[in-house]
Amino acid sequence: MKAAVGLLLLALSAGAWGQNPPELPFQATSTPPTIDGNLETGEWAAASQVTGFIDIVTSAAAPEQTQAWLTSDAEFIYVAFACADSQPDTITARERQRGASFQGEDLVAFLIDPFASNRYNNQFEFTVNALGTQNERLGAGRATKQEWRGDWSAATQRNEHGWTAEIRIPWRMLDYPAGPNQTMQINFIRSQPRTRVSSAWADLTLAGRVQNLGRWTGVNAPVTTRERDWQGLVYAVPQYDEDAEKTFSLRSGFDLRYRPDSRLTGVLSVNPDFRNIEQAIADISFSRTERSLADARPFFQEGQEYFNLFGGFTFGQLFYSRRIDDFDQGVKVFGTPNDRLSYGVLATREDGRQTDVVTRVAQRIGSLDSLSFFSTLSDGPVRSDAMVGTQYTMESGSWGGTVRLARRQNGSRTSGAAAVGFEYSVPRFFVVYKADTVDADFRPSLGLINFQGTRRHYIYSEFSDPTIRGGIHGMSGSVFLEERQTQSGGAFSKSASFDGSLLTAQDLRLGISLVTSEFQGLPSRSAGLFFTINERNRFSRLNGFINGGVIDGDPSRYTSFRAEQRLAPGLDMSLGWQQLDWRGKTEQTQLSMGYEINAYQSLNGRVVWQDGESNAYLAFRQGGREGLDVYFILGDANAERTRNRAALKLVWAF
Repeated sequence: MKAAVGLLLLALSAGAWGQNPPELPFQATSTPPTIDGNLETGEWAAASQVTGFIDIVTSAAAPEQTQAWLTSDAEFIYVAFACADSQPDTITARERQRGASFQGEDLVAFLIDPFASNRYNNQFEFTVNALGTQNERLGAGRATKQEWRGDWSAATQRNEHGWTAEIRIPWRMLDYPAGPNQTMQINFIRSQPRTRVSSAWADLTLAGRVQNLGRWTGVNAPVTTRERDWQGLVYAVPQYDEDAEKTFSLRSGFDLRYRPDSRLTGVLSVNPDFRNIEQAIADISFSRTERSLADARPFFQEGQEYFNLFGGFTFGQLFYSRRIDDFDQGVKVFGTPNDRLSYGVLATREDGRQTDVVTRVAQRIGSLDSLSFFSTLSDGPVRSDAMVGTQYTMESGSWGGTVRLARRQNGSRTSGAAAVGFEYSVPRFFVVYKADTVDADFRPSLGLINFQGTRRHYIYSEFSDPTIRGGIHGMSGSVFLEERQTQSGGAFSKSASFDGSLLTAQDLRLGISLVTSEFQGLPSRSAGLFFTINERNRFSRLNGFINGGVIDGDPSRYTSFRAEQRLAPGLDMSLGWQQLDWRGKTEQTQLSMGYEINAYQSLNGRVVWQDGESNAYLAFRQGGREGLDVYFILGDANAERTRNRAALKLVWAF
């Protein structure tokens, strides 16, 4: 039996890895194409052409084929798509707001990793739906102001054969190795909701093997395309706040960004405005630990992947940026001196007393393995300690492994944490085993670490199959088994859980969730049902989750519903409600409204009711292009209760 299983895993591995990435030779153009969505005859004659898109689920030829073209000059990268569609009247595109998510829409995307790093986080992805609406994901993270992100262009056209798209990307938007004869990783992607087929030029398989990305060879990458190395943002916020110590106040600050070349970035932030950044709200479902929430603040978004020490899939996050509530001065420097080395240094200073520093250096070894060293330092009345650590990741075929070590110094006391993990991944199936140990005093001031003084091991397995079988358009399931002990070997907790779901042809997702556990001798068990109606259409979507059982020996019930609806052109509403009934009731309701006046103006508001309190705010925005951005805000998006506050925020980029 063991031999049979081993042969099966070997065969699956061979299927996932027995292929060579496709290559596309670089061809420059001296006559840039016009970006109007219309592929004029001969306009793309100087470009390299790709054909033969494959279905990413079956690895067979896509039923509706796509052609793509790629060329470049000293300033821009140019991409074109021709998407054949035998039923062009069914082409679907709804989103008109730049930066939106295109769920269930006809779209194309161009992906590029200039350093060919085999790392998802280093990829730049430029996506366009059939309306010409744009969305981008920039490698390593980037703040939202257009002057800092860079601006790219796209246009689309529909015809009797399908639809076409043209894209122009400035080189200056990318971090890349300048000079002749470079090799970069690329891919061309298309999604067609009518046929439920996502296709691509390079076959990454369902396992998402970035090593299979296509190669753009012989690239003549421009040495520089920048008119200046410095960029800046200046802001001013006059405000009226009845609940503040000063009813009338004026707050101002600035950010500077320095990019001497395509490999290095420096950011300086003085007196940043974090109050007017809408942060995520934690839900009220039961959790024994502090939740990790995303950080929307621009300073921490810029180059965020350079400071990802490692996430919470073992013993926790060693740098959790929301630990730094505010600061007066902040600086960060990050870059990739060569295609194998990356580094980042971040430092903040608050009230002239509190200093926080984060560093990370990572070296790629071979094509897939990597070694990183990192540290955090806090010095001041709020936080004071130091932490150092290292991580080594390895990958071979469908197998991977990780070793993580960290050590904290707090005065004369030292403590540590360690983790080791192994994983196996092929299309449709993934399994990982990890073990970690955390000392009782391991509490890095800038980290998010839970369950100190314990050691554990767990196994997680996931199955996902998007294959269409009659009325079923995909199914998935996962199993999680965990056991945790005290450092002395005593029982602490154990749990087992299963989640499974399927997607129907009517875009209805149905699922179940089963959990049984024991925490410090107290039993828990629950069963839940969840559903999503119109999963791929955010303009008319409803989801719900009903869960009941026992937590620590007492009965519990958790219920949540969320509805999203487009009420009129440009007017969207989202209403969410959740309730936890366990040793008392906790209830939360969120109502959000958004109105897109035009591509550059919008009106947004949110009301949150929880625990007898309510908080409402309303904001008008005029921005999203070069020049002055204007915001008018009533209330405070991140307060616990509504504030009598009005603020005008002006942001000028140079």
